[in-house]
Amino acid sequence: MEIRREINVQDFIDSRRLSRMQVAVLLLSFCVVAVDGFDTALIAFIAPALGAEWHLTAGDISSLFGAGLAGLMVGALLFGPLADRYGRKNVLLACVAIFGAACLACTSAESLRSLAFLRFVTGIGLGGAMPMAVTLSSEYSPRRHRSVLVTAMFCGLTLGSGLGGVLAAHIVNEWGWRAVLALGGVLPLLLLPLLMWALPESATYLVSRGGNPGRAQRILSRIAPDEDLVAVTWTVPPTPAGSPVRQLFAPELRRGTMLIWLTFFMSLLVIYLLSNWLPTVIKSTGMTLLEASVVTAMFQVGGTVGAITLGQMMDRLQASKVLATAYLLAAVFAVLIGISLGEQGSVDARGLRRRILRVRWTGRSERPRGCVLPDLQSRHWCRLGIRRRPGRLSRRWRRGRLDARPRHRISDHVRGRGDSCAHCQLQLDGNG
Repeated sequence: MEIRREINVQDFIDSRRLSRMQVAVLLLSFCVVAVDGFDTALIAFIAPALGAEWHLTAGDISSLFGAGLAGLMVGALLFGPLADRYGRKNVLLACVAIFGAACLACTSAESLRSLAFLRFVTGIGLGGAMPMAVTLSSEYSPRRHRSVLVTAMFCGLTLGSGLGGVLAAHIVNEWGWRAVLALGGVLPLLLLPLLMWALPESATYLVSRGGNPGRAQRILSRIAPDEDLVAVTWTVPPTPAGSPVRQLFAPELRRGTMLIWLTFFMSLLVIYLLSNWLPTVIKSTGMTLLEASVVTAMFQVGGTVGAITLGQMMDRLQASKVLATAYLLAAVFAVLIGISLGEQGSVDARGLRRRILRVRWTGRSERPRGCVLPDLQSRHWCRLGIRRRPGRLSRRWRRGRLDARPRHRISDHVRGRGDSCAHCQLQLDGNG
């Protein structure tokens, strides 16, 4: 008579070395969050070009950012319960298909409203895919290495956002902003067949549902192919009855739940605020889109290095102290970013003032609309709010401060690209 053994799924995973199948789960999850990060961040890198082509204000651009983030929230809330019913893999595949198809559809948008709606739908898929990838990676990782493995997998998000941003800047310069959206849609759709073929369903989910024990047996045997697991009955810890959200607010968990929610809220607020607005803000100081994308990529690359380092430290030290120290340092460096951007804008304005003193007209008697250089012959108020008298500049110009955004790049004057500005046909003498 065959004697059957009972083995807990997580205990089985914890007691074995990391197998090829588990590495494959981590790598595929890495690819999912990488394209997730690219599709989430690409709107920030195309925003300057999109705003210039459609004549959008900062408020219009912020509505695009908000639509995508609202979709992320809806997707995260919607697909979590569905994954408990239909499986992690099935929901992940649906989310990848949704955000891939929606991002590809964004290329046909002809208005701000249609693009915002499609970004909302894209966000729904993005918001559901990332938690599913994290859940699968966590359930197939041994407890002793879970923090570092899941953190390393999650680095795909920052690498996809950062390196994808540099790629997006090149694509915008060569083919326009619609090509970036096309790439953001094609990549996840190409990844979809590989996920269907190579990604296993969660063994913990299959055992807890109890519907297909043979499938769970075949998946777990790939972790330890040399062991005889035929006479094994797989078990998982019983799922508590009641609403999962209500369980989070049980007396013993209420405080920890609120602190974790607050931490995630503030983390995502800062991450998405900087990721979305850094390219536009940096470009407004006079840098090119490519330069702005490189600076923003450093933010993402720093997040990758920090994630791996903090993951290792959290496995060895008290996690709460490690996170508290990391957030304190992040706050300091966020303030320094703002200071450095302010100094860069001030330097560009002072350089512009010095060049204005060496400007001479080259044949146009009227100052063109949108030019940031003052007409030294005029006594009227210009669009920057600067009153000019013949041969003099206002006090605010002498301080090197600008009071409004120009219609074309200040860098065209400050950096002296060519012998004359293409927008106002002003010739610049000297190097400023």
